[in-house]
Amino acid sequence: MSFSNKLFFTASFIAILALNSCKNDENSSADLSDQTASQEANPKRTFNNAFDGKLYSVPSALQTIVLINSLAIPFDSTFLFIRTNNNPYPNYTSQAFHLGFYYVDIAYMAIYDQKGECLKYLEPMKELAINLETTTIFSPFFTENLRSNIEKKDSLLMLFSSHFSEFDYYLKEHDKKNISSLILAGGWLKSMYIVSQVYKKNKNNLLLQHLGHQKHNLETVIQLIEKHNTNGQNDDYLKHFTELNELYEKVNLHYEYMAPITDKENRVTTISKGINAELSEELSNKIIECISKTYSKIAN
Repeated sequence: MSFSNKLFFTASFIAILALNSCKNDENSSADLSDQTASQEANPKRTFNNAFDGKLYSVPSALQTIVLINSLAIPFDSTFLFIRTNNNPYPNYTSQAFHLGFYYVDIAYMAIYDQKGECLKYLEPMKELAINLETTTIFSPFFTENLRSNIEKKDSLLMLFSSHFSEFDYYLKEHDKKNISSLILAGGWLKSMYIVSQVYKKNKNNLLLQHLGHQKHNLETVIQLIEKHNTNGQNDDYLKHFTELNELYEKVNLHYEYMAPITDKENRVTTISKGINAELSEELSNKIIECISKTYSKIAN
């Protein structure tokens, strides 16, 4: 028998005020950097990313992991995956997707205090950076910082959050926007794979609502992949995301206005709206199956 899940859930995005006035202020920049990890980890946060002057909103991967952790759901190492030399990346696009996968894996391990496992991802990520001609951002300084902060959860999260932002900026400045969009898409897909598999085992309505809320986020991911698909290099991957989108079109979202909350001290305004996702058990099972299939096809 199908059922509707009507649990009220708040989805938010962060607007950092007076950002332009801080560009040349080193102290202000440092303050903003210190806030990065906590903002990224906010389970209500949406990540705004600009491509060619247009703002795209996608969920932070950290918000998904923090949501799972907040429900006291134990760590599951079976979600982690590192491609081996015996199973090489089939193409350029696959490499960019996997870099997104690895960022989420590291966030998952860091949130659950599996710090030692994070170091195993350094070499695979450096290898991908070499293949994608982006080695500059994986400097010895970053590697040393990672090793030095491996036992400090908050520092580790801030380090990777900062590194991801710097990496994303580097890619856009060096005309590698397709790589940036694919990494973002890979991160979204991996986080959705984890939350969907966790939901299968725990059947928690908050997790199901989180999945349902991805309807418009998936549309954004597809737009990003399409925007830089000039030579058709992303066609095979787009096909899988389009199949998933056909299922998400059947999800009904209902919105309710909520007054914005301003943190004057940190110059951060949280603009919120209540979102209620309605989807049947049959539809949710199909979405979970399609997410798993899409992830498996790219990861294997």
